[in-house]
Amino acid sequence: MPHAQRVNLRTTRVLAVLAVTAFLAAGCTGGTQPMPTLTSDSSSPTPNTSSPISPDPTASTAPLPTSASSLTIPPEAQEDSAEGAEQFMRHIAVRVNTAFKEANPALLRRVFAEECMGCQAITNEVVESADAGLRADDDTWSFDDFAPVAWTPGSASIVFRGVQKRVVFRDREGVPRLEMADYEEYILATLEYRRGWRVIDWRRAGND
Repeated sequence: MPHAQRVNLRTTRVLAVLAVTAFLAAGCTGGTQPMPTLTSDSSSPTPNTSSPISPDPTASTAPLPTSASSLTIPPEAQEDSAEGAEQFMRHIAVRVNTAFKEANPALLRRVFAEECMGCQAITNEVVESADAGLRADDDTWSFDDFAPVAWTPGSASIVFRGVQKRVVFRDREGVPRLEMADYEEYILATLEYRRGWRVIDWRRAGND
């Protein structure tokens, strides 16, 4: 698991808790480990482990618009089939990215089951960044290398690679405050179908 890193942003030091921890922590620990939080650190200076980020004076502070297609589950992702489950997980990536860019956790609650600890960890990260007034500049994750594990009517399991990208989070004034480091991990997702797919379990592949 990656560790938090310090990034020097202007005169403010920010403890950057990587979102990958939220994606995987609950599945790795069976839901017993507390979820990470985004925390400001005003303690004495310590050596940086990554390069400082300079604010971009040309950056827009306006939120990125959400297209209707990013909020609507496409028909091919609503089929109760192995192919439909894969397409649904591709759509999940769109929703996660939009949620971080718009600081809108509501986009995830329709597709994540409440009992899914790994899912709730992702949603909580969006909530925390929203509470801190932070939005991602760009897509945070991409999913690929899908490998269906099992499918029966109403249920599916699928392994895929989650690639976390190096993305800057900005505050309401457009000042960069947090940098997400690049990282990748294989993930096992379990889905159930009730008038549509939803994720009921999310964990690192290989963790029982």
